[in-house]
Amino acid sequence: LKFLPLLVHWFETGSFCRTHLKAKESLGKFHSRKLSAVYKFVRSMPMLVADAHWNRMLGVVHLKKKMICEKKDVLHEKKRKLDLELQKLNEDAQRLGEDEMWLLKRVRH
Repeated sequence: LKFLPLLVHWFETGSFCRTHLKAKESLGKFHSRKLSAVYKFVRSMPMLVADAHWNRMLGVVHLKKKMICEKKDVLHEKKRKLDLELQKLNEDAQRLGEDEMWLLKRVRH
């Protein structure tokens, strides 16, 4: 459908106008041929228009899917780092607990 204005412009300024003037064709018949050509053009294009639309939509879907996968990977990496940090904190807490127990035993004796 992006080409429809170009087709109409071509009819208005292109060779068809010159042919109409040379052949002394009636204006009504010229407009009828113009309308018929536009109709045939539009009628022959719906699958191309639909294909282009769905291909563009498919491209958008693939792009969004790629962005989601990238965000998912980033979140997995953040989760992994947080899990490692939590594990380290748990180990530190356990070590501090053991040190505290050792100090308590030492103080009691």
